[in-house]
Amino acid sequence: RVRGVSNNAILFVTSLLLSKLPVMLLLLTLLLFAAGPSCASNILVVLLDDVDDLPITRAKGFPNVTHFFSTNGVIYNNAFVTTPICCPSRASIFTGTYQHNHRTLDNTVLNGCDGSNWDFNVAPNSMGKRLQDIGYRTGMFGKYSNNYRGDKVPVGWDTWMGLLGNSVYYDYTINRDGKNEKHGKEYKKDYLPELIIRNGIEFMTKKNTTKPWFAFLSFPTAHEPFDAAPEYQGQYKGSKPPTVNYPSFNHTNDKGKHWYVRSRPPIDHHASKYNELGWRRRLQSLQTIDRGFLRILNAIDHKTTSIIFTSDNGFYFGEWGMILDKRQPYENTIRVPMFASGPLFNTHKGASIDTVVLNIDIAPTVLQIAQSTQKRSVNVSYSL
Repeated sequence: RVRGVSNNAILFVTSLLLSKLPVMLLLLTLLLFAAGPSCASNILVVLLDDVDDLPITRAKGFPNVTHFFSTNGVIYNNAFVTTPICCPSRASIFTGTYQHNHRTLDNTVLNGCDGSNWDFNVAPNSMGKRLQDIGYRTGMFGKYSNNYRGDKVPVGWDTWMGLLGNSVYYDYTINRDGKNEKHGKEYKKDYLPELIIRNGIEFMTKKNTTKPWFAFLSFPTAHEPFDAAPEYQGQYKGSKPPTVNYPSFNHTNDKGKHWYVRSRPPIDHHASKYNELGWRRRLQSLQTIDRGFLRILNAIDHKTTSIIFTSDNGFYFGEWGMILDKRQPYENTIRVPMFASGPLFNTHKGASIDTVVLNIDIAPTVLQIAQSTQKRSVNVSYSL
């Protein structure tokens, strides 16, 4: 009994509070959700295209990137993709699932690369959608799928700058938050890797928002046609891919190999020169990524931001007679660079880790960083 207050008054106030309790709880939940996950880290994923994990690629292609992660993060020495071709690998990266679950079987719409399969199995199960659902501000910049048509903004992305079609550097169209935008051949305005870096930094440094952010920067580099920025063209003269010294180099007509490998003609002088040219141009194109990554680090608080840096698949440089290609699950096409840094990796800072990791491990890692309690996928994928 409260002095000076009747029992009827107490009962009235109590019943009023109880009647409003569901509404109050709902409002509290919405306020907590709007504020975003507590103590969650900002997250950046950098995805390259067709970049192998040869030691010389690390040393010459992105030395600044390698140095940063070797001192501030971890380097995974045995990182592999489950399917060494662009669209299936990207579906696995986005969802953390194997090809037989996301059903993107190759780079065609008929077999799941964009279209209804992608809309049903990939987009709603992507890292972007899952993080958006728990209060992250999400942004995707660059190549999405090989057959993205620009007809919609996929679910899960608050800020969207998606490339229509496959990797190019000039003369392309992007869909910017629902509106298609044509670009030409002017380097300062149109060079796609630079456009991704600039827009990514703008998104990551946006003011007046309390939500943590998730940025997915997906570069065309170093996919053919290997267009380098003007300042890097002409570098690496005389450089040759180390694969020319591999036993598998120009090893053709082996009856024990896959039919496609058996069908390859021996590498002649002209094909060898083309292979070397492709190697040098890839290294040249990677310089924009290497320098651009430093600009990103200077723009964000990289000590509190979780960063994962990788590629969708590796690449051939003449192994088994295959020039500038991928697809078959030989080591150079399934082995990719995989680097990580941020609060989750601080206990292993500076480590070089030999544990085998896969591209399907990226999504569960991102969800763990974001402190998501959402149900895991059906795959045996693990956090890095």
